[in-house]
Amino acid sequence: MKKRICFFASLLCIVSMYSQNNGKGVVVDADTHEVLEWVEVYNRKDRTITNREGKYSFTSKLDSINFYKPGYHRESTTFSKIGDTLSLRPIPLELDEVVVTNAKGIFKKMMHSLTQNGEGQYLNRKFFLRAVQHTDDSIARIIDFEGKMRMGGQVHLNVGKLKKNDLKVEITNMRSIGIVAGPMGANLTMSSFGELLEILALQLKLDPKNYEMVVHEAENQEMTRFDFNNTSSKFVRKGHLLFDKETHSLQSFYKESSSPDVKYSQNKHLLYRTIGYEMAVTFKNIGEINTISNMKFEAELEFTNNEKTRFHKTKAVYLVSFYDDTKTETVKGNCNITKDIFKIRHPFKPGFWSAQNQL
Repeated sequence: MKKRICFFASLLCIVSMYSQNNGKGVVVDADTHEVLEWVEVYNRKDRTITNREGKYSFTSKLDSINFYKPGYHRESTTFSKIGDTLSLRPIPLELDEVVVTNAKGIFKKMMHSLTQNGEGQYLNRKFFLRAVQHTDDSIARIIDFEGKMRMGGQVHLNVGKLKKNDLKVEITNMRSIGIVAGPMGANLTMSSFGELLEILALQLKLDPKNYEMVVHEAENQEMTRFDFNNTSSKFVRKGHLLFDKETHSLQSFYKESSSPDVKYSQNKHLLYRTIGYEMAVTFKNIGEINTISNMKFEAELEFTNNEKTRFHKTKAVYLVSFYDDTKTETVKGNCNITKDIFKIRHPFKPGFWSAQNQL
């Protein structure tokens, strides 16, 4: 009898192993052939995203596989048909000469509609966050988090201090590696969970008076894109926002800034300055709430000694992806949302990380 049980257990294991579909490849823009980051690769059961090289690795028991990125046509196929490279077709955008002179007025109306979206509502969501610190040309330290987050529907629009209950974080898995001190004893303080959302809110708060704005309408009339640009003697800031016209919801946001001539600040024996940053965010609608789907934030600093004889650069990179959404699962806050991400501690579970094929 024991032999029979073992035989059937082995058979079930083999069937389960061979029922998995595995796919990997790269996603590119069909027109420019440039690789596409943050493309969602998913089906009803599983989900992942492409990295900055446009690459993905996806495993699922289902044969279906979908690809989507705001501003592009959705592509649906199967594991059996997918090749090494998949091309996404961009939705054509044309300059709207009728509204171009009133771009700032239209932008104000769109942003005002966001403030009416999801107010007083909350979402409990699963997330993955990776924070990386680069010093010069090397990776100094990395930390990964997997967990659950309770977010207010307006949390990414609240500039300033987070309101009570706006954000609660439960860490379920964590791993980290790297060194603390950098060249000349420099130790970069990384952002907290709360600060990351406050940075997003601050970047989204664009004052039309400070930017040149151009409106583009999608060929299918479903989307509107605002390109903004602000060039001054010290700063260059530009980017775009993509809105869904029917729901007045935000689909994506991109902003970059460079300030090579900004003055240094003093910190003990070091001088430092932020010379640039980049933020890219995609959004999705969950019921009546327009919320974050994926977010990348990079900030680059330059530091030197008081004599300005030695120069180094350090870059902080944050990648956040929400891969499940639920309004019912409880989030038990076990994390200080105001604490430097690299100072957070949680038990390491090697079994969880070795089993991952989507993160």
